[in-house]
Amino acid sequence: MEPTSEMFCFYVFTEMKHVKSAKIIFEHMLLVWDKETPSYDTVWRWILNFQSEKRESFSDEPQSGWPSTVRIQESVAMIKELMEEDYHLSVQELSRQSGISIGSFHSIL
Repeated sequence: MEPTSEMFCFYVFTEMKHVKSAKIIFEHMLLVWDKETPSYDTVWRWILNFQSEKRESFSDEPQSGWPSTVRIQESVAMIKELMEEDYHLSVQELSRQSGISIGSFHSIL
């Protein structure tokens, strides 16, 4: 059976009742699930959310806004258009004109 996000989250919830350390919970998860284990930051965030009662369920909450793939497609289209208009533009100038950070710009290229 393939582990799910909900299963990992439930495991963290039950373990945090006995083990107070996110590091120890994460290390236990690594022993059982190895590379399928969520990141330490995810485990730590789940614990914080359960402790502060921000998290009320084990399933991931729907995210607001456009899916990231839509934003990336729009960014790629914008960059292509700018480059077609003037292929001599530098990365810095393309970044400034498009409003896309230089780091994101390099990721897109």
